[in-house]
Amino acid sequence: MASIEEVHVSDDAEFTDWKTARDTLRDIRETERRDSRVVVALGKILIDKYSNKLGDEVWTVHEQLVMAALDIGDTRRAESSFGCLKKRFSNSKRVKKLEGLIMEGKEDFDEALEYYEGILKDDPTNTIISKRIVAIHKARGDTALAITKLTEILEITMADYESWSELAGLYISQHQYDKAAFCLEELILSNPHNYIFHQRYAEVCYTQNTTESLEIARKHYATSLKLKPSNLRSLYGLYQTGVSLGKHLKKKEAKVRNDDIAQWCMSQLLETYQENCNMEQLKVLENFLKPPSK
Repeated sequence: MASIEEVHVSDDAEFTDWKTARDTLRDIRETERRDSRVVVALGKILIDKYSNKLGDEVWTVHEQLVMAALDIGDTRRAESSFGCLKKRFSNSKRVKKLEGLIMEGKEDFDEALEYYEGILKDDPTNTIISKRIVAIHKARGDTALAITKLTEILEITMADYESWSELAGLYISQHQYDKAAFCLEELILSNPHNYIFHQRYAEVCYTQNTTESLEIARKHYATSLKLKPSNLRSLYGLYQTGVSLGKHLKKKEAKVRNDDIAQWCMSQLLETYQENCNMEQLKVLENFLKPPSK
């Protein structure tokens, strides 16, 4: 199969290798890559010229084309494929979602909200539609409404970790760090081996900047590093936490241990950047990474 880089087509291209186009779209779907312009270019050719060769896969290509076309703002192409899907699968939940997405693509947010609320009246547990409402509120800057809707979703499906993550981000944007920390704790409980969850939780605790929260941050930055040793963000976070915590600790033993950790982080950062920086850049980094106060 040709790689995506080898596929060059324009809107009016003469393209005869339909199997290459089909396989490329399959590969994009399976790897969940966001190559919307490639999808629109190839999907348009397949639908317009080779739809009779695709069998039932033609509907998958139509759906893929709708999403990609909306992503690049081509609502006319999205509506064209959507019309075929609606004619074939009029009662499908996925088709109903696509109809709302087209309204969103046209920035008809009020119409989309009314449409989504109508669906929820008949199917109140439809979290896919509920999340579209969240997306509209976020697009409008209505963070409070987005938080309310996400909370409602989690009351129905507490194991929806995507919603916990999104809710944490919204709380962080509103500086509600205690609530964000609670959401991230739920994520860690669900998947304790995910280094990103530990890192995000540590960042929230670091921002709270109390002795207790800094000690929690240090613990979770260290866990994140243990799970992914090459994670420089957590390494730097652990260093910064050590520097900040050094200003809070009173007991000598605890302070010495904390300063040793910060010193270790500093040496690891310098060692890592020595391989990728010139001497001038390294000097700037050395001046920036001041040793923790004694």
